[in-house]
Amino acid sequence: MLSSFQLKLTAMLAMTVDHIGLILFPDITIFRIIGRISFPIFAYMIAEGCRYTRNIYRYFACVFAVGAVCQTAEFAVSGSLYQCVMITFSLSIFIISVLKRTYDEKCSIFLPILTLTAVFALCELVPALLKSSNFGIDYGFIGVMLPVIIYISGSDKLRLIASAVGTAALSISIGGLEWYSLASIPILALYNGERGRRPLKGLFYMYYPLHIGALYLIKFITA
Repeated sequence: MLSSFQLKLTAMLAMTVDHIGLILFPDITIFRIIGRISFPIFAYMIAEGCRYTRNIYRYFACVFAVGAVCQTAEFAVSGSLYQCVMITFSLSIFIISVLKRTYDEKCSIFLPILTLTAVFALCELVPALLKSSNFGIDYGFIGVMLPVIIYISGSDKLRLIASAVGTAALSISIGGLEWYSLASIPILALYNGERGRRPLKGLFYMYYPLHIGALYLIKFITA
């Protein structure tokens, strides 16, 4: 059985392998195949984080801040407008925060509908309108919704089923190597619902930009 800490470490390792392949060895497919399991695991952990956090707005701010820093650096270096996975997950948390507030305060469903419409437009319509640029949200609207459907599912079994269905939908949408992401489901089935060893505060937030920066530095030095 695996704790959330162990699952995050597994996803971090797979993500690192994936980015090594993307940045340093783009012709070696096995790196990208291994990396496919990281997104569904992180998506599940984002949903769990939203369930247990004491302040979901601070949680959103932390994830969004990391994404904003990464995108600012990416734009400064390459001019790219393609939004990284941290932006994807910040949108997931934003939707969940709206759903949570609507449920807790018994508000009108107008706000959740407006939020989902706006996020869908950002993920799917805006990139289509800006074809001349490379603007896009990593994993698209389905990727944004994966943590959301896991969050709103009830029991552990239903959350695992939601993860499997959402990951399959994402694989159908993207195709290609994304089908290997379904290998994450047996790993998630080992989740014991416990936090496990508590890491240094901010470890998972700091690691994403640091490892990306390190890989690009290696690429620059060895070019």
